[in-house]
Amino acid sequence: MIKLAIKSILFIILAITTIFCLGYYMINFNSTSALAFKSLYEQPKNSADIIIIGNSHSMRGIDTEIIDAKCKTSTLNISIAETSIVEMYNNLREVLAYQKPKLVIIECWPLIGSRRVYNLPFNKTGEIIYSQYNEVYFKKFGLINIEESIENNRLLEENISFIDNKDKWQNLEKWQKEIKNRKGLSAKENIHNKIKLLRSYDSTHIKAFDSIKATFNSDKMYISDAEKQYLAKIIELSKEYDFKLLMLTVPVYDEHYKTVEEGFIKTSKEIEEIASKHENVYTLDINKKFKGLDYTHFLKEKHITENQHLTYKGIIKTTNITANFIKENFSIQPYNKTNYITPEKILYHTDWQNRISKDSINILEFNNKYEVFKNDTISTIPKDRTISIKSAFTPTNSENKIQLAFIKDEDFVFISKHIEKLKKSNNSNEVKFNISLPKNQLSKGNYSLILIEENTSSNNFLLHPIKQKLILQ
Repeated sequence: MIKLAIKSILFIILAITTIFCLGYYMINFNSTSALAFKSLYEQPKNSADIIIIGNSHSMRGIDTEIIDAKCKTSTLNISIAETSIVEMYNNLREVLAYQKPKLVIIECWPLIGSRRVYNLPFNKTGEIIYSQYNEVYFKKFGLINIEESIENNRLLEENISFIDNKDKWQNLEKWQKEIKNRKGLSAKENIHNKIKLLRSYDSTHIKAFDSIKATFNSDKMYISDAEKQYLAKIIELSKEYDFKLLMLTVPVYDEHYKTVEEGFIKTSKEIEEIASKHENVYTLDINKKFKGLDYTHFLKEKHITENQHLTYKGIIKTTNITANFIKENFSIQPYNKTNYITPEKILYHTDWQNRISKDSINILEFNNKYEVFKNDTISTIPKDRTISIKSAFTPTNSENKIQLAFIKDEDFVFISKHIEKLKKSNNSNEVKFNISLPKNQLSKGNYSLILIEENTSSNNFLLHPIKQKLILQ
């Protein structure tokens, strides 16, 4: 009887553990929050040099591909929307179960923002107030996950996705198809594509923001005792696990900064004072450096609040400043010298010009102007709202993917998403392509244009120079 009881208990434990473990594989990985943890679990153990911990401001504020290109590192962005400093601490603990980073970047908006859940991250019974994106749900079942869930009486709630997603195990064919579709891009590559957003604030958004900015209050911007307590816990982890900390503040909309400048200055000073007490803690306040950025750097979103996110243009600017700071202040010896190539790793180094093919490509049409191939330069005019380019070339392989790069200097390289190739009507191997983007998503200046041809099966890139230079006025 005792043996039967023991076997029954063991069976129940095994069954529950199996259900909880299977839950992870039923998560919908469409969101960057889910992809953040997926990128952690895909990364080989103890191979990430830099880890970013934050909320949506750093997820849509830092491009890890640019950091890796400029710093020759391997970087993961574990940033979850609406996360408080308490959740960031728990997320860092999860990361440290898999990685031994040399540098951890802590994004400071959860410390600066005036939302109540940031300053008072616990309810009356002492349990964490989680964001609606609920990052525990995206973590693999394990000791840290269990501990975090039990502390907040959420063990079943956080690990019940197997039951929540019963439609998947009731339709195994559909579930199998979804798992198969995940085998394309890595989670890190998926995040990289998702943050390349170009639609910035327009006049409607600017007016909407002007109508609500009077509700902002510098007095509500402060670092609470609870926030200081968990920031201290993060600093303790940095010393226990021997990594350096960088407290990073991503820019907000400049009209936001002007409205509550006193609050931004106050919280920035508090963060600097805390950091100054520890040799391994550094600060980089890009927000204070620029006093915010103009509207062209911020995403056009459905809801206008004190919460703003950067467009790809803003991400390029913020990430390059961050990468340059890392290069200047930290000597990071990477765990692995990977042979994996990205367009960023090629184009953010001056020797990219040695890799270009000899044959240049002519632009056939620019902003509805024809025969521009007769010129060496193309130029926008002030009234232009978009940049539209049409051309044609012969790919080395019909299956290869293409992107267009706009290279201003070593700190601003705009690389488009993949462009659709359009087969010409004749029997030649030449294909047409066109690209259109908002003019305000490029900074003013002179650009070299490079068509990037990617052989995805061999991770090889060919660079085709565009004959015409772009002058953006």
